[in-house]
Amino acid sequence: MTGITNIIFDISGVFLTLDEKPTLEYYAKKLKVPFEKINKVHEPLVSAYDTNNMKGDEFLKELFKGIKKKVDKNYWKKKLSMKKPKPGMFEFLEKVKKKYPAYFVTNEGGNYWKSVDKKFKIHEKFNGGIASYEVGISKPDIKIFRALCKKFKLQPEECLFLDDKEKNLGGAKKLGMKTLVFKDIEYLKKEFDRLGIQLS
Repeated sequence: MTGITNIIFDISGVFLTLDEKPTLEYYAKKLKVPFEKINKVHEPLVSAYDTNNMKGDEFLKELFKGIKKKVDKNYWKKKLSMKKPKPGMFEFLEKVKKKYPAYFVTNEGGNYWKSVDKKFKIHEKFNGGIASYEVGISKPDIKIFRALCKKFKLQPEECLFLDDKEKNLGGAKKLGMKTLVFKDIEYLKKEFDRLGIQLS
């Protein structure tokens, strides 16, 4: 027995393609601004937005002000267009859910997350989950994992959390969850076999 009864997933980088870097690269090229510059301005702003310490309009204002350019109100639409489903992952999730409840923890800001959720029907595909803006805490802080466990009455030691970024696993580990770095679907299948997680 593995002792794992719940599986918790990150969303971007696991089920959906990453959107931040391609979006910034698009604007760097379009506005003729060095990528390093726009990325430096972006980092603290996205942290504030993801934890609900900044609204979307303020985020845009500060981002474009930081690179001395006029605000592009199509920013969120452009960013959303960068997100695509990763091949086979939602189908894999369906297999997981036949045997294990599946939850998600994602670092995303309010209105943007709602757009992502609406487009890809994230909540419909999982048993439940938390986006960072809802609790004002982002991964890897232990508190976001604690909030998930409290909300859905999960025992941390019975959970496996996987994320495409190793740095995001820290809080889950501290809480007592088993953790796994996501690489691709084939690697995930092998790791599930190794951990004794049977899907068939």
